[in-house]
Amino acid sequence: LEIEHTGPLLEGEDPETTHAEDARHCIRLYTELISFKQELLSRAERALDGLSAEAKKELAATDVPVLEAQLARYESRLEFWYRRAWELEGIDLDRDQLEVHYRGRSLELTRREYQLLACLMRHPYQYLSARRLVHLAWGEQLADEQLRVYVVRLRRKLQDLELPARLVNRPRKGYSLVFD
Repeated sequence: LEIEHTGPLLEGEDPETTHAEDARHCIRLYTELISFKQELLSRAERALDGLSAEAKKELAATDVPVLEAQLARYESRLEFWYRRAWELEGIDLDRDQLEVHYRGRSLELTRREYQLLACLMRHPYQYLSARRLVHLAWGEQLADEQLRVYVVRLRRKLQDLELPARLVNRPRKGYSLVFD
């Protein structure tokens, strides 16, 4: 994995860490920063509507590009930390072969199982409602029962692989991939 040093790092952020928990912590931090910047960008874009043409032009030329650049940088860092966390955990997803590899073992997944696992790995420790999970993983409408079928199948496969993660479900919270 190539260690990326684009822009300033957060205090305590160490791209060369050998601890998976550090990587997961950075994932949570960057996820929050992205959410915050998206809200600021939305507010700035909404504010454009009530401004004069000159003020609109200034805001669109200054604040909006700065927020967009910061957001892009945070998204790049988040992508790096996902890859780093998976590497530190010994997990490799092979998109072409629809396989997950863990410590020398491989497991074939169906396309939907792969998409579900990849989605959950992009949102570690975040509980996603059934609707949200279906939307993020597949971008289409599936019944909750169909999602449950894929969850059960994926749980079994993750157990067979002895992956140090559990696909958990909490009432009124949703589904999450939790690393042990």
